[in-house]
Formats: sequence, C-alpha cells, structure tokens
Amino acid sequence: MNIDLENDDYFLCSWNGTEITQIHTKESLIEEYKQTGLTEDDNWYWNSTTTEVFREKVGKDPIGTVTELMDFLIEEEWLFKPYYNCNMTIMYIKTKMEVHN
Repeated sequence: MNIDLENDDYFLCSWNGTEITQIHTKESLIEEYKQTGLTEDDNWYWNSTTTEVFREKVGKDPIGTVTELMDFLIEEEWLFKPYYNCNMTIMYIKTKMEVHN
C-alpha cells in the first residue's frame, strides 16, 4: 500500500488479538477483504456514546457495517477509540490534513 499521510484517513485493524495487524484506508480494507464478506457483516459493536451521536447526526440507528462505521468515524474525527466485531478490532488513527488557503 502506498501511504499518503497528507491525503488519506487511516485505520489500525487487527484480527485475533494482534495476530494480524494492518494499517488500512477505507478503500484498501475493502479491496483486500472484498472476497471475505467483511463489508457485509453488520455485527459491529457501536458503544452507546457513538450510537447516540450517530442517531443525532444521521437520524437513525447505526446499521453496523464496517464501512458505515468508518464513514462515521472519518466525518466525526472520532480518533483512537477501538470498535470490535468477532475477531477484528478497528481504530481510526489518522485524519486527512486540511488544506487552508
């Protein structure tokens, strides 16, 4: 993966504790795991604070897929809080840099 620290959002992803640990963008996670069904799984644990903020912003309960979770974390800049599903943990660790003119 080419890392673009200025223009990408990054997530720390781990499976089976820390047996496999990777850094991904939303796009790279989808691409690498598209054959596994990861993006269709809607059993992600959203803590109560995140659920409340999501309901307030979006107007519905979170469905719970990993891509919806990633979109929410990017939009809210919800950094360094782990989310769990079965044997996977994901944490938003880096936001895109804002360009100010």
